[in-house]
Amino acid sequence: MLLNEVWKFCLKLWDDIYDKSGSVCENKETWMVENDFEGILNDCFFCQFAYDEYPKPENHGAMCDFCPGVLVDLKFDCTRSEYHYIAHPKEFRRRLHQLNKKRIGAKV
Repeated sequence: MLLNEVWKFCLKLWDDIYDKSGSVCENKETWMVENDFEGILNDCFFCQFAYDEYPKPENHGAMCDFCPGVLVDLKFDCTRSEYHYIAHPKEFRRRLHQLNKKRIGAKV
């Protein structure tokens, strides 16, 4: 999957699920099935991209260096306490949109 597609689908996923009740992980999984994206690593387009791009996928820790979010902001971490994707899905979605604006050169 191309990087622009990864961003497009990731943003669509989070736009659709960020305010749903229930488990974020279950909502992500349901969204993936409903949108024919079964088999995506961690139900995450960024993780799948990083896995596909990382030259040694057996070392998953370093794989995060290839995360599309990290390619925009070296400090991005989906588990960072301020916008942890499970604990704070609304903030996580907001952060993704900020990063995307930065990525495409728009004012943040």
